Amino acid sequence: MTYTEYKPYVIDTGYLFPPSLADFLGDEDEVYIFREVTEQLDISCVDSDFNGMGQHPYHPRMLLRLLMWGMVNRVVSTRRIEVLVPGM
Repeated sequence: MTYTEYKPYVIDTGYLFPPSLADFLGDEDEVYIFREVTEQLDISCVDSDFNGMGQHPYHPRMLLRLLMWGMVNRVVSTRRIEVLVPGM
């Protein structure tokens, strides 16, 4: 099995600029449900096909969370999700 290196993303880390993504969310936001659910899923079949060419890809778990959020909010277009998600 080959090792895939993904673009880094850290949800809980604060920055001087821009602010942490968690600062935009309340303690009861639905995003935390998606985070908890996707951490339990086995996504090994999704990340095994990367061939290592080009830039580092986004982590499949993060992309899955975005798609789940879009489906719950009745947004199925990835271009529309990009417009709606702050910081993208």
